[in-house]
Amino acid sequence: MNNLSGLGDIVIPGLFIALLRRFDQRVGDMQFIEKALGAAPKDKQKGPATQPKKTFRIYFYITVFAYMAGLFITMAVMHHFKRAQPALLYLVPVCLFVPLMFSVCRGEFSALWNYSEDHLVEKDDESSKKKKV
Repeated sequence: MNNLSGLGDIVIPGLFIALLRRFDQRVGDMQFIEKALGAAPKDKQKGPATQPKKTFRIYFYITVFAYMAGLFITMAVMHHFKRAQPALLYLVPVCLFVPLMFSVCRGEFSALWNYSEDHLVEKDDESSKKKKV
């Protein structure tokens, strides 16, 4: 029995996983900045200044493991039924629901759902306008 994974079985979840990596990085950086600004002393404190720690972001890693679990489920179903199965039938729900449910548990669902990369597009527009002038 041959197992053929199509390009879409790798690219579509891979794009989503890459987006979650960028979400982790962006939200982690934002939390670091907020903690740094919040940790700035308004009045002079005695002792050494403490640097805020960067929080560990985990959505990327959880979704990679969910992708691996989805591939395992696909192979198990293929082996059980001895028929080819569309891998995205198992990969998409696993790769979507695991990080969404995790975000609900962490109270970050709104941040994950509303995440966009418009801040990157605006910088590109400004830099292209400066180059034209």
